[in-house]
Amino acid sequence: MTLTKLKLKTPYRNVDEVSISDNLFKLQDLSRDEIGAVAYRPGLETFLDLGTNEAVDGFHWFDFYGKGVAVSDGRVFVISDRFGTFSEISGTGTLAKGVRCTFAEQYDGSNNLLLYIANGADLIYTDLSTYAKHPDWTHSRKASHIAAFRQRLLTNDTGSARRDLWYATAAGDAQDFTTGDSFSAESQPDDILALNTSNDRIFLYGRARIEVWANVTGAIPFRPETVISSGIFSGDSLVDIDGVNFYVNDRREVTALKQYTTTNLSLPIDRDIQALSYVDDVRIDRVTSVQGKNWILANFPTSQRTFAYNLLTQEWEDWGFYAGATYGRYLGQNYIFSKKWGLNLIGSRRNGKIYKISNSVYQDDGEAIRGQMTTGNIDHGTVNLKRCRMLRVTVKRGTGKTGDTGTAPKMYLQYRDDRESLWSNNIELDLGILGDRNAYEAEIYGLGMYRSRQWRITFADNADLQLVELSEDVTEVKR
Repeated sequence: MTLTKLKLKTPYRNVDEVSISDNLFKLQDLSRDEIGAVAYRPGLETFLDLGTNEAVDGFHWFDFYGKGVAVSDGRVFVISDRFGTFSEISGTGTLAKGVRCTFAEQYDGSNNLLLYIANGADLIYTDLSTYAKHPDWTHSRKASHIAAFRQRLLTNDTGSARRDLWYATAAGDAQDFTTGDSFSAESQPDDILALNTSNDRIFLYGRARIEVWANVTGAIPFRPETVISSGIFSGDSLVDIDGVNFYVNDRREVTALKQYTTTNLSLPIDRDIQALSYVDDVRIDRVTSVQGKNWILANFPTSQRTFAYNLLTQEWEDWGFYAGATYGRYLGQNYIFSKKWGLNLIGSRRNGKIYKISNSVYQDDGEAIRGQMTTGNIDHGTVNLKRCRMLRVTVKRGTGKTGDTGTAPKMYLQYRDDRESLWSNNIELDLGILGDRNAYEAEIYGLGMYRSRQWRITFADNADLQLVELSEDVTEVKR
């Protein structure tokens, strides 16, 4: 017997499925680690319920105070401790409902560190006891994006006819726009859909290009430094992780901008993204510091798709919420990491809940995660007919189901041959009750002949999945 380990390269779907051989085709709600083992992606467990029954539109960790700030249904909430204690604060000014928020921390003229919040309605600020509309923000202006930079508060303006304008407060007082400055995108007129600061530079994201501005001494505090020939598709499709800006560009590509160099990350799934019927509402989220793993999430709300890029393995995964028959988009949006509490938290897109994200949680808000791994059309380097004597599945056993350790989780295996459309019946693998560790390697015999074979593994139980490898005893049929 000669066993051949199936060496499955990174998931790739930018060609027709029948063309794929050595690559995985899809990891649905599953994730590979750096040595290739497959597990559930992190699950979601309720941390608290804000009681709005609406999406969480914004979430910010205010490190100075060691508290979280959440926005849902136009209301502002402060989360005080690791046990989920929270309170709603009130004030003047209005935030839009169902619109993503941006946040910035900056000092006012009395050296009070305040949190500013914007999402296209009023620009508001808070000291976490109450909130108020910014006292020096013209009524006609509407900021979707704000940022702190060099003792100033920066904003774009989506409410006026000149949407290429952006504003900076006076240095040392984020409450003072009157003696601050205004600027325009200079390379050519271009709506500023988003702005942020990174690596001591200001980045202005237009539909056709990105302008980078730098701080200078003199009467005019900033000057344009360079222009990057890449526009942003949606203002919500922007997130910064450790000085790298991720966004969806004007060609619908998920892009990494490091310093002034852009890289298309989404080539393996560009075919999927281009096929979506509606992408105008695309948004990028992040999930970071989950046991050393970081992801960016490309969410397409109308199209009900979420693509997750694993920054450690540089692989694309599909994340979703399984609703009995079909996958919708991922349940979470707007992430924070609380350094003080050591918690990864994310808001709900549907019901005002805040979730804990954890690799030891195997459900989403009490609902099953349905993980599925689909390979390419494996041919072992030859199109000749082959006989599969046996498939060995190396997988963790003996955990039982969470909360029901006396019941064994089940894994299901299917295959289809020679690029046909129909899958085989399910082959059930029993993964053992708690303590049943008799065999980590399941061997399946009598699997017939093929020229190429595609495998599909499905796992949906509330249990720890660790699929280590697949190995096949296969021999070429001699004529």
